Amino acid sequence: MGVIFKNLMNRLGHKKYYIQGGDWGALIGSCMATMFEDEVLGYHSNMLVVQNGWSTFKTIIGAFVPSLVVEPHLADRMYPLSKYFAFLMEEFGYLHLQATKPDTIGVSLSDSPAGLLTYILEKFSTWTRLEHRSLADGGLSYRFSKDQLIDNLMLYWSTNSITTSMRLYAENMSNKNRALGIEG
Repeated sequence: MGVIFKNLMNRLGHKKYYIQGGDWGALIGSCMATMFEDEVLGYHSNMLVVQNGWSTFKTIIGAFVPSLVVEPHLADRMYPLSKYFAFLMEEFGYLHLQATKPDTIGVSLSDSPAGLLTYILEKFSTWTRLEHRSLADGGLSYRFSKDQLIDNLMLYWSTNSITTSMRLYAENMSNKNRALGIEG
């Protein structure tokens, strides 16, 4: 994806540029800043992600001796890890599905506006405010108007792009991408 954005910037006549990214843009921006250091003048992210062996090792060590990894007054933000594993098991099924079978789930959602709406609204509910999941409307009315939610749905429905949006997961988690050796 970073190569596509780099090529777009070049076609628009920008040989050097600044980038900003959050969510997937954070991972894409990190790759772009690493791969195209002569073109990317600066990179800003509002979602910091560190995905490398050293950070994973430190996180695991911290599960046993948190003070080796984080200041004591911050330890409760990271540990115990079990509170995160329960969340991951419950909420990351979509990630595995989209990373391994984007065309299967994408075609299914492309055939049903109600199915697509349900899938998208569940993500909005869970990722906006986890504790609102148990509310009748998933807490959606606390943060979004119906127009905002329908607008988001229509971006995917009218362009028939839910499948291609899910392929981003598969491409990012592919062996080919990992072989680049870029760790965010």
